[in-house]
Amino acid sequence: MPPPLTKLAASMKTDIGMVREHNEDSCYLDPKGTYFIVADGMGGHAAGEVASSMAVQEITRSTEAARPHIDAFAANPADEGRQQLVQVLEDAVRRAHQAV
Repeated sequence: MPPPLTKLAASMKTDIGMVREHNEDSCYLDPKGTYFIVADGMGGHAAGEVASSMAVQEITRSTEAARPHIDAFAANPADEGRQQLVQVLEDAVRRAHQAV
């Protein structure tokens, strides 16, 4: 008998903290609940909230484009699919870094 699947429940909440006047964090929760993205704003740096938002948007675009790979891996978590997802995430982070 295969082990039971783990179910993930997630929600989003950010806070400005005790030092900042505004929140610079950005996040995204996949509507299917498969993954989430968090970008911590660069507090004290110019436009930290813009940078974190751009990073989340770019990574969201990349992961949504890779939705077939994500869904296939969720249905059948094999090593080949894991390697594909690692590559998707590495590429997404690189694109986000370049965009910012």
